Amino acid sequence: MIKDLLLDFLDILFPILLYQFIVLTKPVFKRSPLKNKIFLGMLCGIAITLSMLLPSPISNDLDGDLRNIPLIISLLYGGFIGGAISFTCFSISRFLIDLQGFLHGFFSSFVTAALVCAVTSIFVPQFHKRTPQNRFFIVMGLWFVTFMATLCALMNQSQASEMNMFLVVQVGLLQLAAMCMSVFLMEVTIHTNTMQEQILHSEKLSIAGHLASSVAHELRSPLTVIKGFIQLALRDTEGKTKHYLETTVSELKRVEYVIDDYLNMQSRSLKKLKFCR
Repeated sequence: MIKDLLLDFLDILFPILLYQFIVLTKPVFKRSPLKNKIFLGMLCGIAITLSMLLPSPISNDLDGDLRNIPLIISLLYGGFIGGAISFTCFSISRFLIDLQGFLHGFFSSFVTAALVCAVTSIFVPQFHKRTPQNRFFIVMGLWFVTFMATLCALMNQSQASEMNMFLVVQVGLLQLAAMCMSVFLMEVTIHTNTMQEQILHSEKLSIAGHLASSVAHELRSPLTVIKGFIQLALRDTEGKTKHYLETTVSELKRVEYVIDDYLNMQSRSLKKLKFCR
């Protein structure tokens, strides 16, 4: 039983690891949140199917498999779209596995999964706005609720003396470890994705700053020449023309002041960007 659960543990984590790798290496998933949610829902659906089929088909709905973990992960991190996809995969897989006992096995597992989704959906709207620590506690709380519900159902179906409490504790600890690892991988994916976006944004700002600085430096040379020739022309000019030229020189000085101020500000911004890296 424990060996089967450990294989089940790998069945759960492998699709999430695959999600982490693809999301961090394929820009299309970063630019399209919808594709990201659909992809997460599909991978969690695969994880649920693997958990139910491997290493052996389901004998009952309370044998300790980890199907609720990817269901919760897909709903919280993939929104209602990801949760709907994974729940659909679960329903189809469970129906195909238990064709003969449809009225009993499928109905009970469907109701259990629906209740898990209903409780989890309460936290979906504001989940991504919370801090990583709060998200971790929410997921752990949901795991505890689902595990206790499964344990209570198991106690109702069997005699208390027939229950192997040591095995129940082992199953609970394995489920806890799988949930913690799943949340950790998802949070690492979110953090790494955010850091990549910040670095890319900083690179764009740096390139734009260097380009603007180059343009500003190029503008200073012709402005200096223009101002010099106007000042020379002022020596031999009288009347309104001299007033016009003096006004022109004054405005050119303002332009130079603006360029110098911009270059100083840009220099400080570039230093801050280098410091942040």
